Amino acid sequence: MHTRLVTACQSPATWTTFRRRSGGLAWTIFVCRRHRGVYPWSVPGNLTRLDAGLEVRCGTVHDCRQHGEVILSHLYGWMGAAPNEQGCDWRAHVRAAREWFVYLRQHDLLSLVDEVLALGETIEILGLLASAETAEARRRGL
Repeated sequence: MHTRLVTACQSPATWTTFRRRSGGLAWTIFVCRRHRGVYPWSVPGNLTRLDAGLEVRCGTVHDCRQHGEVILSHLYGWMGAAPNEQGCDWRAHVRAAREWFVYLRQHDLLSLVDEVLALGETIEILGLLASAETAEARRRGL
């Protein structure tokens, strides 16, 4: 399981929601009242109030997907890369996203994907992307 923060909010989470994929848990997110409707994950009927005593910071995500799927989630989620037909090879998706960021002149994202392509271990890549996602949330006031 990979854990990351998708908000910079310091509040304790009061709500949780999750997604299932292929019969298993894909991810769980914990959010405060203010952030429970910020992202499309707050599907009606799938948002549950947390039990008292469970202390989790707002924006915490427990991601149970394969590392490559999490990397793609970063690319097509908060980074906004254009969808492409690269199959299951996450590195090919990153290279295609790089070309998209060159075209859009998004130098910060271009620099980030260059770092991703330079790293060897996916766990290092996940840490880099998680830090960048939290920094982007802070920049956007989330």
